[in-house]
Amino acid sequence: MLRKNKKIDNRKRIYVLMGPSGSGKTTLGMKLREIGIPELISHSTRPMRKGEKHGDPYYFITKSEFDMLEKIEQTCYAGNFYGLTRKEVEEKLQQYDKVYAITDKYGVEMLRKAYGEIVRVIFIYADIDTLKKRMLARGDRIEDVEKRIQYLHKTNEFNNINIADFAIHNIDLEAAVQELYNYVRRAN
Repeated sequence: MLRKNKKIDNRKRIYVLMGPSGSGKTTLGMKLREIGIPELISHSTRPMRKGEKHGDPYYFITKSEFDMLEKIEQTCYAGNFYGLTRKEVEEKLQQYDKVYAITDKYGVEMLRKAYGEIVRVIFIYADIDTLKKRMLARGDRIEDVEKRIQYLHKTNEFNNINIADFAIHNIDLEAAVQELYNYVRRAN
């Protein structure tokens, strides 16, 4: 097991994708999977959306199951709990040199605390109108989109760019993917 007090191979990398809802974190994460970088899958108590299944994009579980897990980080958003388990991270790091996770500012803090210098944070963002359009296009209800935009302003989510190692302004998907690939290739 990889513990904080155990030396972690400095060739390993955990890429953390963070940014506001609709910024393209999931889409860019899928592009990482296409080049052989697997995702660290979080557990969630939220209901599955159309097209989702257990293990993609989350392990969907009950609140009581969630409470029993050993988590590196967890958050509550819109009444649903999300958390990344130590077991998930350690198993994937034993199998792969590079992995990625999608999380928030708190998750970044906890991953850096647990895994230190192997964590690389990539902040992904777009303008508010683009975020709204993307959330609506993926099937989010207008009420939920408005709540997410209010949350974005309330939490100053765009300021999270300051804790990132790299930022991608995701307006053009092809350009964003190329920036991501270039960063992952050179991030040591």
